[in-house]
Amino acid sequence: MSLPVTLQINVAPSDIKHLPVILPHQLEVWGSQCSEILIIHDSQKANTLFSKGDWNTQAQQLETFLQSLSSSLRVLSVDYTETTKNKMNHYFFQNQPIPDKDFRGGPFYAYFYGLFMAQNDWILHLDSDMMFGGQSQHWLEEALHFLETDEHLLCCCPLSGPPT
Repeated sequence: MSLPVTLQINVAPSDIKHLPVILPHQLEVWGSQCSEILIIHDSQKANTLFSKGDWNTQAQQLETFLQSLSSSLRVLSVDYTETTKNKMNHYFFQNQPIPDKDFRGGPFYAYFYGLFMAQNDWILHLDSDMMFGGQSQHWLEEALHFLETDEHLLCCCPLSGPPT
């Protein structure tokens, strides 16, 4: 059952080592539950641990991999133009600028770009290195129910590991 939810996954060149294995897993677990699948490709390099290795080779490998994906997915490169930044600054932060990277050089603007480009109001955001167990085909439906009926909830997160 497809719900009005965007499955939004962020990827970058440094993800190419694990992406061919983990992305199919993510799509298998969540893809059939979502009405849109959006892959957000952040090609902007930061000078931190997030861009170690041969960035140019990884970027080319990622580009080739993304081109091989199903046409049912939308793959968008992060738009860092001033026009788009201004629209997003206004939409999310009352015209305050959104930094490109977080304090460690990790993605920040790219996450908001994915939210901004999603066609649905409900978004299941993933990073490219997240794996899921249980294979629940009802989790999103249950999460939407809680989000729609409890005004105190901001978000719902799948259990990130075995119960404690």
